[in-house]
Amino acid sequence: MEHFARRMDMGGSGVVVRDDFGMGIATVARHFLHAHSVLNMEAEACRVGILLGIHHGWTNIDIESDYVILVAALKNEEEDLSDIFTVKQIVLLIDLRTLLVIVPLIMFG
Repeated sequence: MEHFARRMDMGGSGVVVRDDFGMGIATVARHFLHAHSVLNMEAEACRVGILLGIHHGWTNIDIESDYVILVAALKNEEEDLSDIFTVKQIVLLIDLRTLLVIVPLIMFG
C-alpha cells in the first residue's frame, strides 16, 4: 500500500504481513517527507516487506502489488531501465533485486 501527494512531495508506504490463513502477523507504516513518485512509494513498501521477511527468517514471501511497472521491472533481468525510470528509482530497483537474491522464494501477485 502506498500514498503519494505530488504537491507536497510527501508520501507514505505500508506493509501488512499475513500468514497462510490470512491472519495479520505484522504491519509497518512509514512516512516520507521527500517522496518522488508513486513508484518510489510502492518500491519502498516492497523493500520494507522483504527486509521484514529477512529479519524474521521467512523463506517464502508473496509480494502483492498492483503497480504493474514495478513488478515487471523486478521480474525483468534487463539492466537498462533508463527509458522508464529516474536514477533514484533505478538505484531502488537494484536494491530490491539484490534483496530478491537473498530470499530463496519470493512470488509476485
